[in-house]
Amino acid sequence: MRTGEAGAASIRDRNAQGGYRWFLSRIELLRAQWVGVNLDIEELKCAQQAFRESEAKFRDYAENASVNRLTMMGELIASLAHEITQPIATARNNVRAALRFLDRSPPTWVRSRKR
Repeated sequence: MRTGEAGAASIRDRNAQGGYRWFLSRIELLRAQWVGVNLDIEELKCAQQAFRESEAKFRDYAENASVNRLTMMGELIASLAHEITQPIATARNNVRAALRFLDRSPPTWVRSRKR
């Protein structure tokens, strides 16, 4: 009011019953007199709060989905690593067994052929 410019503010006002409500107060200089209006914006503030809460829930769901994707990817990689290393380990063990048979004096050819 000191500057003579119009203004607006959101305020929370307490009523006679002790409850609170949000109001948008606007004031403007009109023909050398200040004119003001108060608009009840309680429903708007409640809707904004509900929107912020739903945004937070969405962020949580998105984060959980990302964690789930990473977990599944890790399980898939572990499964593939097992499927790749298992035949290699089996072949290595068979070679080691064959070398042990050959290192014996005399080599046990009959035994190695039966397997």
